[in-house]
Amino acid sequence: MSLARAQDKWQLCKRTLQHRKNRGPQQPKAAGGVDRWDDLRVFLAVVRGGSLGAAASPLGIDASTVFRRVMALEQSLGTRVFERRGRRWALTPAGELLTEHAARIEEEMEAAHRDVVGRDVALEGTVRVTTPADLGDRLVAAHVAAFRAKNRAITVELLLEDRILDLVRGEADVAIRPRRPPAVGALVGRKVSDLAGALYASRSYLERHGRPRRRSDLARHDAVAVDGALAQTPYGEVANGLGSARRVALRTNALLGVLRAVSLGLGVGPLPCFLGDADADLVRLFPPEPELAAELWLLYHGDLRQTARVRAFCDFMLESLRAQRPLLEGRTR
Repeated sequence: MSLARAQDKWQLCKRTLQHRKNRGPQQPKAAGGVDRWDDLRVFLAVVRGGSLGAAASPLGIDASTVFRRVMALEQSLGTRVFERRGRRWALTPAGELLTEHAARIEEEMEAAHRDVVGRDVALEGTVRVTTPADLGDRLVAAHVAAFRAKNRAITVELLLEDRILDLVRGEADVAIRPRRPPAVGALVGRKVSDLAGALYASRSYLERHGRPRRRSDLARHDAVAVDGALAQTPYGEVANGLGSARRVALRTNALLGVLRAVSLGLGVGPLPCFLGDADADLVRLFPPEPELAAELWLLYHGDLRQTARVRAFCDFMLESLRAQRPLLEGRTR
């Protein structure tokens, strides 16, 4: 509302000045007429400084640029706002009227700025977070709960899906992904941890079928395989590489499905160590598989770097997840 009021006052000011000036035909407006707040800001700097040089310094521009901006403003208004008295610039009656309006517009612009910036510096609002379902369910959700306990005015939207949402297009504010960030300059990436994955089976399954001591022994065991988009990932390659197993007991399109099937004793399956090692009923059969090595990254758009709620969430989540590095990297067993 403040910006709209400022624009309305500027247009009213222009009409008032042009009405007082123009008893006859109106002077033509310069091509690309100046209707911007920046020109009023330059005008107020000259009023307060009394000269072009005094106005130029706080604005960070040179005196010739100030002169051109004042000339453009006068041509846009169709009237003179200053009288040149040597090096001093004195206000005309029209300039005095413009000063009153410009000062009020300045107040509106500053109020609008405080309002907008205040929203970004306040720990309130919504943070939209995208992460795969397995990460979100078993790790991120618990940290979101801890974050919310300390930041009650922030709402977290947790988007659990394996589809990669586009942060550049604003589909989410923050992404927590088990892959290196794309080479997109607009994104800021912070590595959380390395990730490890391995083959697991439940204790009940191993009691019935025995534990494989070598990878070649897997040919005598049942397998949990994967389908869908997951089949195109390293987990799909490892799981479906168990095709030499005695039989495929179940196929699923999600790592949480693999976890559930392995926990129920249906067979051997690959899991991230943060899923498999966290379940005391599961046994890691071999050291982590090199093919399943990955990296966990936290990403956000660079434009959100100074947004307090996003910065607070990212800092909290980064610290919380890094505290779980032994689990993520498969070093708890």
